[in-house]
Amino acid sequence: MATSVGTVSAFVILSLSAILIPLAASYELKPKPEDFLNECKRKMGLECGDAININLFGRGTPPYFDDCCHKLVEMGRECHDGVVTKHLLLKPQDYADKILQKSVRVWNHCVRVVEYQERHGSKF
Repeated sequence: MATSVGTVSAFVILSLSAILIPLAASYELKPKPEDFLNECKRKMGLECGDAININLFGRGTPPYFDDCCHKLVEMGRECHDGVVTKHLLLKPQDYADKILQKSVRVWNHCVRVVEYQERHGSKF
C-alpha cells in the first residue's frame, strides 16, 4: 500500500508541475517590439494609461478606473502584458513579481467589469 501511495503522490506532483510550470513561464518578462507597444499605448490613451499605471505602480491615490476597462480589454491581454513587462525589465525581480500579480488582478477586474456591463446593457 505504501508503494501505491508514493506512486500516486509522485503522479500528482508531476501532473501539477506539468500544469503550473507552463503557467509561470507564460509570465516571463519578454520584451515586445517598440512599435507594437507604442500602438498599445495609443489605443489606451493618456488618461486611461495613467489611471492603470497608478493602480499598478502605486504612484499617488489610485483613481477609479472602471471606465477605462473597456479600453484595456479592447487593447488586449498581449498589449497589457507587453506594456507592463516593458516597465519591469530593469526592476528587481521581487518588485516585478508584485507588479505582475497586480497586473493580473487589474486585467481580471476589467474583464469582469466589461462582462457585467455587457450583460446589463451599460457601458461607461
